[in-house]
This record gives sequence, C-alpha cells and structure tokens, in this order.
Amino acid sequence: MGVIFDPFHQELFRAAKGLGATCNRQPIHVSKTQALTDSLLVTGFAYDRRETADNNYAEFAT
Repeated sequence: MGVIFDPFHQELFRAAKGLGATCNRQPIHVSKTQALTDSLLVTGFAYDRRETADNNYAEFAT
C-alpha cells in the first residue's frame, strides 16, 4: 500500500497490491506504450546529475 498527497495540485494518489491505483478516487493506469523510445521516464534526478556524486544514476544506467 502507498499514499502520496500533492498539495500543489490537490491530488491524492493511492495504491495497494492487487487493488490498482487511484488519483482522487479515479482509477489510473500505465500507458500501453510498448517501446521505451516512445516513452517518458520520470525520476528524482537533479537537472545536472554531475552536481552530486550520490545521485542514483548508476542504478538506472545500462
């Protein structure tokens, strides 16, 4: 189970294993995009990853 509240957009995200996910009680889902090149990947990286050595970049590099 997870819950995130975004006060700037007044959005409450909730999810639980086997129960799906919602935003403000409306069901949400992942897109049907098949190729990563057609996708958008969002992370918590800083704008310039070179500014901080401990930036989690290695965990995402292939």
